[in-house]
Amino acid sequence: MTQRSALDEFKAVLGGAARAIAHDAEVELAFTADAPHAAGKHIKVPMPGRNLPRTQAMEARGAADSYALQLRHHNAAVHARHMPTEPDARACYDAIERVRYEALGEREYAGIRDNLAAAIEQRTATD
Repeated sequence: MTQRSALDEFKAVLGGAARAIAHDAEVELAFTADAPHAAGKHIKVPMPGRNLPRTQAMEARGAADSYALQLRHHNAAVHARHMPTEPDARACYDAIERVRYEALGEREYAGIRDNLAAAIEQRTATD
């Protein structure tokens, strides 16, 4: 029987947490070297180093939590119906929606709050 690496275990736990947060057993999680993103129920988060540095693990956890909260709390039809047409207004509208669904998760779970804070810190450092 082959032994799983710490990175494999982290991915399995992160995927399970994303499914639990989203309330959806079909959510799939994978690592990426590119920017984190989600398409449907497929979440891609930044791959941490093999020794799971704390800052990189927190960034991956924050990205996974954010996308899982989006799956749980975001209504694409309602969002599209009220979306402004002007690009800057649309960007603000999208950002406010992200804050809304992340705040719902932060209110319920301190761990999600910490993960999202780490991910936001990383995003703003690279923007």
